[in-house]
Amino acid sequence: MLADDFTGYAAHAQLNTCILPIFVYGSEIWCLTSTLEKKIDALDNWCLRRILHIRWTDFVSNDVLQSRTGQPLLSDTIRQHRLSFFGHLCRADTDRDHSRALLACIWGPPKDWR
Repeated sequence: MLADDFTGYAAHAQLNTCILPIFVYGSEIWCLTSTLEKKIDALDNWCLRRILHIRWTDFVSNDVLQSRTGQPLLSDTIRQHRLSFFGHLCRADTDRDHSRALLACIWGPPKDWR
């Protein structure tokens, strides 16, 4: 595919199929800080600029880049994955190990903890 043929949809599709699964693997358990979120969003914008062949001298703002591709911020995608994972943990049976670990983080470990 030529660089002139790349539209926002093609960049979105390439990012979602090639880069996003590799990057968000295991992101449900990351401890996100504001500094880390800024670095993640910078990586996301860098990848989009490379896919769309936008040079740094073109002065395209990040907002224009996001609106052109229709791609949400990567930090928002990670936040959505984390909330989905938390919902999975909350719905789990209380006898499961991961549910017991979550309850131990909230209320402290039980007396019969092994």
